[in-house]
Amino acid sequence: MGKSYPKNLRRARISVDFLLTELRKEKIEEVQNVALALWEPDGSISSFLHTQLQTTTRTDLNLKPQPFFLPIILSKEGKIDYHELQKTKHTEDWLHEQLTTTHKVNIKNILLATIDQHDNIADFPILNESH
Repeated sequence: MGKSYPKNLRRARISVDFLLTELRKEKIEEVQNVALALWEPDGSISSFLHTQLQTTTRTDLNLKPQPFFLPIILSKEGKIDYHELQKTKHTEDWLHEQLTTTHKVNIKNILLATIDQHDNIADFPILNESH
């Protein structure tokens, strides 16, 4: 943002607190990291980091892109979602085996269980501690 930002804030009638709030929403901790900030018509502030502080992408590293995959919900609030389970190649027995053997938990105690494209069941929140 350079050294002129206090003058520009006063001219735009934007408080430092408001600016800092908008930066925090974009996960920017330091005003000094901002290369450009724009006040948008909806009243929000869009911020752009200095290039050396921007997140590296797969393209930057010349890595092959991976297709997007939304994890499949196998169980919610202790109940199997049979429609979603059917989308996988797995059975109810396989799911119970994975949860009781690998994760040592009963499906009735799981708030949410999902599976990724590599058939990994993600760590999941527990409804209660009794097994």
